[in-house]
Amino acid sequence: MRCSPTILLLTCLLHTATMAAELVVAPNGSDTNPGTLALPFATLGRAVVAVRDLRTAGKVAKDEAATIRLRGGEYELAKAIVLSPEDSHLTVMAAPG
Repeated sequence: MRCSPTILLLTCLLHTATMAAELVVAPNGSDTNPGTLALPFATLGRAVVAVRDLRTAGKVAKDEAATIRLRGGEYELAKAIVLSPEDSHLTVMAAPG
């Protein structure tokens, strides 16, 4: 079966455009990290700000899902995290494992 280069390109572009943001937080992370599985953030607050920044920059659409995964451990909130309607489509959940 042959695949048209145009169809292949469109498929790749659409897949890239619909990739949702997924950030990771871990007790041993650092808020200067990029929030990936290998280099997680240390605080939930930093991850929320990162999602907002991605949406403001247009890297994640405002109506697109974003997920923050918390790895096992204890987290202390230094201050309250206030979410607004602009934070809709945000899920905070435990990381698998």
